[in-house]
Amino acid sequence: MRTMVDVRVILSALWGSLMLVFLLGDVLRIFAGDYTAGELAGVPASQSMWVGIAALMLTPILMMVLSLVVPYPAIRWVCIVAAGLWIVLTLMGLPYPGAYDNFLIGVSVVVCGAIIWYGLDVVGCHVAVSRSSAADAGRMRPTGEPSGRRELEYVRSGAGSARLPR
Repeated sequence: MRTMVDVRVILSALWGSLMLVFLLGDVLRIFAGDYTAGELAGVPASQSMWVGIAALMLTPILMMVLSLVVPYPAIRWVCIVAAGLWIVLTLMGLPYPGAYDNFLIGVSVVVCGAIIWYGLDVVGCHVAVSRSSAADAGRMRPTGEPSGRRELEYVRSGAGSARLPR
């Protein structure tokens, strides 16, 4: 069983992978000669267009961080909506001139699909840290200390104990 921590790390890694796929496409486009400096789709680009593209391309980087820090259940919906928008945006530009571009667009759609899949999977993963398997196995028990802080004691087979905050 995956915990929410596991899913958050997976989501962050998927957003990082998506960013790298986009960067790979840009690098290949430059080296293949399919890029004209200062133009977008044959139209001279203004500064506001470049700022808009920069903001758009920062979203995977931002989502890497948000996947780790935004609380559940908000992160679930943020990831699903953002990945869905990326799918729509990337498919709107099809077909691209190079076969490598179309292949990488397919890869980015698969990565976005995986983000949506894991975003939907977060529903059952509402435990922040997995302590339940050891507790269910009877190897952890409350210490009963009156410190106001609940703690668990890990009971080893005859060899002392270690305290874990709960």
